[in-house]
Amino acid sequence: MPITGFFRFDPQLLHLSPEVWALLLISALATVIVALAVVANRRPLSRLMRERDDAQAVQSSHTGNPLRLGGVAIFAGLGAGILIGDWEDATLPALLLMSALPALLAGLWEDLGHRVSPFRRLLASFVAGAVAVAALGSWVMRADLPGLDGLMAFAPLAILLTVFVSAGFCHATNLVDGMNGLAGVIIISASIALALLAQGAGQGDLALMAALLGAAMVGFFLLNWPFGTIFMGDAGSYGVGHTLIWIAFLLAAREPDIAVPALLLILFWPFADTLHSIARRLSSRAPVFAPDRMHLHQKMRRFIEIVWLGGAHRQRSNPMATLALAPMIVMPVIAGVLLSHDARAAWIALAVFGGLFAVTNVAITRMAVRRRRKFRQETETVAQTSECSPLSHTYTGYGRTMLVRIYRKTGEKDWRLAIIDRDNAPVEWANTFATDAAAAAEFQATVENGMIGGLLTDNPPPRKDAQPISADR
Repeated sequence: MPITGFFRFDPQLLHLSPEVWALLLISALATVIVALAVVANRRPLSRLMRERDDAQAVQSSHTGNPLRLGGVAIFAGLGAGILIGDWEDATLPALLLMSALPALLAGLWEDLGHRVSPFRRLLASFVAGAVAVAALGSWVMRADLPGLDGLMAFAPLAILLTVFVSAGFCHATNLVDGMNGLAGVIIISASIALALLAQGAGQGDLALMAALLGAAMVGFFLLNWPFGTIFMGDAGSYGVGHTLIWIAFLLAAREPDIAVPALLLILFWPFADTLHSIARRLSSRAPVFAPDRMHLHQKMRRFIEIVWLGGAHRQRSNPMATLALAPMIVMPVIAGVLLSHDARAAWIALAVFGGLFAVTNVAITRMAVRRRRKFRQETETVAQTSECSPLSHTYTGYGRTMLVRIYRKTGEKDWRLAIIDRDNAPVEWANTFATDAAAAAEFQATVENGMIGGLLTDNPPPRKDAQPISADR
């Protein structure tokens, strides 16, 4: 029996036939096999790729340079499931995959090192959305919100909004692909939720498509978390984002009883992260498309390092950040399923989760300062014979001025990073850096994340009359 009252969900939807389980297993295994083949053939594949150094990118939160061809494996697994699956009408999956090609190919070209700008990838996503409207003959005609529903009755406006949201979600999916397993948790949970809603509404083809997408992502997740053996890449994030949002669009178009805000709850995290980033960059007058390390998952990684690990340990903090955020990712998805037939309650839940997302962005920085755990401290003076990088500089903030020392000791190859304060013992990062530029970028990221205060020994809270934090290079 379905759960009654405020929530509606039939537990019977969780029971799948052995044939469906076998199909999902095939899709997941196909993804794993292709991903392993890609990793095993990195050297010959490198001949098709231009050199890139993703680990040195501003927004980077990983170590090394794993292949960014996980999207190839995901769509191979999804394709295998579609080919073997028993479809009443195979037109839907074929058209859906075809419409994703502009976004997928633009992302793949970027993954191969050909530097496709974020704007061009976003433009390719707009093209993919327009192709989907034309090929599938469908768009979102309602928002379950008074006033907006009247405007969306005008087909050209509804089509334009549908394409805009489609492209935006593709780009948003790419932005949350920043931690090992993070995008996997987001896509898998959303795919399961959409599959449940579609199955409950009698939309078997959409349910199977969503389930296959989730199964392929499970296969990718096994190699992406915790060690980051392979990355989803732009082809994966843009292609998967397009496929997922259009499953939701088709469900909304076919089933008027399913609330649009409930679908937004299911797809909450990419939307929330992107909208928050746009608002933050506009408020600080920063370029909207410029990469940074101010996304919530990046703040969470730095929080884990400062509070628990006591140093910059990306190999551990990266997958731990995904674990820490997983409950926050899944909760709005569950709410979307339970409130799928109550638009008003779903809109309220969406506002609540949006507020919690914004508050968490602020709170996590403050918690890092209050509950810090000091980085490894060097009590001995840095040797005068060490090589000091010209990127060393003074830093002023929190009512004090200190030296940011980037150096390496005699005979060492890697660079070290330390904060030297005349009133306290030096604070040194526990890990070393391949280049002095990488060390400087790590310090700047710490400043931008607002977590520099958590590294200062006996750091007092900033005075009300303190000047804005600045760094003088």
